[in-house]
Amino acid sequence: MWIFYVCIAALGLAVSLAIGRQTLSKNHEVQKTGLAEQEKARMERKSEDRLKRESKRMSGQQVSNGNAIPGPSGEKVKGPGDEV
Repeated sequence: MWIFYVCIAALGLAVSLAIGRQTLSKNHEVQKTGLAEQEKARMERKSEDRLKRESKRMSGQQVSNGNAIPGPSGEKVKGPGDEV
């Protein structure tokens, strides 16, 4: 059993030698915490998601106000309410 502990100690020594030095920065960033900040961040994400959905929905529409609009090659594209 002592061999196992010696192997673990040797492994720990090898790992500790592989750890390098890291210099820390002198700049301090204030972290805003609390429920008010979380709610503010949630509302910002929610409004961004809503804007993305609206822009996606607007770009996906081929018909505006029931009128046919030109397609990529110039021909008119009929909408779901247009007569055949």
